[in-house]
Amino acid sequence: MKYYKTLLITILILFIFSLSIQAVNYGGELKLKFQQLPIELNPIYAANETEQIITRQIFDSLVELNEKGELTAHLAESWEIEKEGRLFTFKLREIRTFVRP
Repeated sequence: MKYYKTLLITILILFIFSLSIQAVNYGGELKLKFQQLPIELNPIYAANETEQIITRQIFDSLVELNEKGELTAHLAESWEIEKEGRLFTFKLREIRTFVRP
């Protein structure tokens, strides 16, 4: 009897675990509540925190600034700058996307 209970519980746990692994949500809505209304959604002119959060959700960048103010790779894997500083060459990192089955 104890063996059957253990077996049943194990099967239930595996069944629930397999459902949670395969559950992927596509589409839907992202709702954010802010205390301040955004004035500008151009990432160049985003001045307040609300605008910066929203523009980060819309746009991605090749590089980012870390806590020390140094450039770090984001979408770019690496980059080179020409001696004169007029030509920048970025090597993009591979981005894995999920395709609907």
